[in-house]
Amino acid sequence: MMGEAGFAQALRHRLVRDTAREVIREPGRSLTGGDLLRRADAIAAWLVRQPGCADIPTLGLALHRNSWMIAAALACWRLGKTALFLDPRLSPADAKGWLRRAGPVVILASQARLRDVDAAVLLLPDPDDLPLAGFTPCHPLANQIAEFITSSGVSGEPKLIPLDQRRLLDMAREAARDGRRGPWGQALSPLSVAFGGSRHIWWRNLLAGKRIHAMELLFSIPELDRALRRPEVEECSLPPHLIRALLDHAARDPGPVPRYPHLLKLQSIGGPAPVADKLAAQARLCPGYLMTYSSTETGVISHISGADLRRKPASCGRISLPSGGGLEIVDPDGTVLPPGRTGRIRVTRPPLGDGVSRQAFPGDHGWLDGEGFLFVAGRGEGIICRYGVNFSADVLEAKLMSSGLLRAVAVLPLRDAAREDGLAIAVLPLDLAAKGIGPALRRHLVSHEQPEHLIRLAPADLTAGGKIPRAALVERLRLAPQDLTFI
Repeated sequence: MMGEAGFAQALRHRLVRDTAREVIREPGRSLTGGDLLRRADAIAAWLVRQPGCADIPTLGLALHRNSWMIAAALACWRLGKTALFLDPRLSPADAKGWLRRAGPVVILASQARLRDVDAAVLLLPDPDDLPLAGFTPCHPLANQIAEFITSSGVSGEPKLIPLDQRRLLDMAREAARDGRRGPWGQALSPLSVAFGGSRHIWWRNLLAGKRIHAMELLFSIPELDRALRRPEVEECSLPPHLIRALLDHAARDPGPVPRYPHLLKLQSIGGPAPVADKLAAQARLCPGYLMTYSSTETGVISHISGADLRRKPASCGRISLPSGGGLEIVDPDGTVLPPGRTGRIRVTRPPLGDGVSRQAFPGDHGWLDGEGFLFVAGRGEGIICRYGVNFSADVLEAKLMSSGLLRAVAVLPLRDAAREDGLAIAVLPLDLAAKGIGPALRRHLVSHEQPEHLIRLAPADLTAGGKIPRAALVERLRLAPQDLTFI
């Protein structure tokens, strides 16, 4: 029988070396490398006893603890299966979409609400309560799919990009030695490993023998702040809206400035962060603040920190793609545009296991200056970037229409020199005499979807075709807001 190859083999060897050393610290428990291996083998032994699991090639992981998810992935590889990381808060409707894209899947869940998904759902007991039992592991070959990169789906249907064992090992090693993204060390992990950026920090640190400090996935901003202030924590990666939340918390709870001087790096990861947030995070939170601009399919595209951030705070930084990747600005016909010209951002993605380079589009428009710094002009394809969170205007409109209160709705992004992430929502109620429609609608929205302006329309405001005049409303909001009805 051939031995394990690629990432599974390298990680197992590292955990054997770290058998007695703490590799994960989570609330109420510390795990050594030996503890993590035992969890993985106990899960694998439990899985082989579950009916219908043996012949299914992919295991969907939707567990509420990150350490359980990581151990379950190791169990998958011991059994020759592929790990599909899923958000543990996944709705049954979303789960059905992933099943359709991934093919035959057994879901390993922590919650019974995922039972109605037309697939086998196994409820995993606490892995520490599972007995070890004998089983014969199927050692994965290097070309076996280890896991998938999963796109967010904000610019189309979510995609699954397979990573084989060798490519996953290459990515983890590259992240460990990649000095372009700044220093790193013991990492605070507040986000689910279903998010690829979070998961690959775990892979990098476990492979390099650097401790991970795991938080509960449902946390408050004060809890995140207290965790970041622990002196042993050396880095943390957060989406831009959580950086902003930490800035707001620091303004209400005065303390030392910078607030986290011991951090080697506080990284904003994902979409572009607002200029004011970048400058404030570097000055008030952590001198090692670094903003990375990234997409799921391409990984990190560019980064900016230090003196470059202070000199060009509106930029997303210099291009920082792995070897074999590149970035161009193109017009609608695909013609490459020179520096200073705005167009669609196109990234050439390095091969992901099959030796084939592919082009990917993060969904943004932007330009490059003469020094090679990237500037993002705005989202394309109906995508809004607000508070650093990317979301679809169409999806938000559909959410509001599903309330059963509206005849029509339009989401209106507002951008000018003084406001980078304004939002207005115009609505035509089904019941024209309805009261309290504003609060009722806002209850359907999460924080980054809450508009600055909620505008109530009348039938006379619609076009002859019965549509909301979006551009005209934005112009009216700019020139004559007193003529609009706000709710």
